[in-house]
Amino acid sequence: MGAGREYTHLRDLAVESAREAGDWLRERFGGIITTAPKSDDSVVTELDLLSEQMIARRITARYPEHTVIGEEATPNEAAGACSWAVDPIDGTRNYAAGVPLWAVSIAALEEGVPVAAAIYLPVTGEMYEAAAGAGARMNGETLRVSETAHLDEAVGMTDLLARDYPEGLPGATLGGLVTATRRTRMFGSIACSLCYVAAGRMDLYYRPHASVWDVAAGVLLVREAGGDVRAFQGGEWHVRSDSILAANPALTAQFHEEMAGLEGR
Repeated sequence: MGAGREYTHLRDLAVESAREAGDWLRERFGGIITTAPKSDDSVVTELDLLSEQMIARRITARYPEHTVIGEEATPNEAAGACSWAVDPIDGTRNYAAGVPLWAVSIAALEEGVPVAAAIYLPVTGEMYEAAAGAGARMNGETLRVSETAHLDEAVGMTDLLARDYPEGLPGATLGGLVTATRRTRMFGSIACSLCYVAAGRMDLYYRPHASVWDVAAGVLLVREAGGDVRAFQGGEWHVRSDSILAANPALTAQFHEEMAGLEGR
């Protein structure tokens, strides 16, 4: 990757695209919205599909040679030279239920590495953005992850999978992780949670299963805010990772130590 200035134009396009789709979705928020179940226990609405199409049109109008990897309709191939990972509504259950914690998440990837990102929380009016090497910010304010040094003092976040989901956490492991931190929150939106880690509002986020469109933008935000992003079971996060752990480096190290201890019992 080159210097951050090389990716600011991609960041700006991500911001424009997220704002256009997010403002459109906000106008429809709070109405009666019909959902349909998906195989992974999440749900989809017609508005997810329309939002994704809106974002894809804006990106491909500017860069017709780029690939858009959207959650709902477009091909799942993120390792090409230039691609975009799009979650048109992250937190669809919240959106459909009238809960204001939901986001539009967009990331540009170069050879599978997130290099530009925008996550827009339309209800709160918060635009989180980042470009590789150029830092992360929210509505113009520079972001930094928290400096909490000890896991037992940290406020953690997660989102539970369905009880019968094959990659769900065993109860004993989950219980151990919950009690290892001072508090645990569940917001129902991976993108919102990663924004809060990047902003230092919360200390860490973990989930044993997450797709690239769920996390790519948040990965860059946390990294550019001075944080560490890992796969849930260890190792640095990469585009084919199917899980995530994000925090400052001290907490990710302690989290994996705790995980190893729980799995060894």
